[in-house]
Amino acid sequence: MSRLVPLAAVLCLLPALGACGSGEEGDVKSAVDRLYAGFAERDAAKVCGSLTRAQQQRVAKGGSGNSGRSQSCRQVMGFALGFVGDALKDAKKAKVRKVEVDGSRAMATVDYKGKPGRLGLAKENGDWKVADFDLNKL
Repeated sequence: MSRLVPLAAVLCLLPALGACGSGEEGDVKSAVDRLYAGFAERDAAKVCGSLTRAQQQRVAKGGSGNSGRSQSCRQVMGFALGFVGDALKDAKKAKVRKVEVDGSRAMATVDYKGKPGRLGLAKENGDWKVADFDLNKL
């Protein structure tokens, strides 16, 4: 059962993919775009590099399940991405419809395959990173 958690982590992020823009809004969109480029390319390092440190820890913890073994975000995502095959190849086609920036926090509203979703972001060391998504959504 614990092997399903990493797959859910990948799939629950699908509603959020960005496009380029300008200023803070554009930077947020670019951060979302980098994340989903990682999904489309099945690149666990790129996906995890797009997440805040806290989100990386949540992904890693979710992938550990009941095994008690500590795993990294890259290990969990690599495992999950290995299961999705070509299912994420179109991830780059998602569209950010709205970005709300409030200081060092942002929310992106995104459409992917006709389904809306929201993705929370935070500034970490001057860069926008994905900070918020629900691992148990699916």
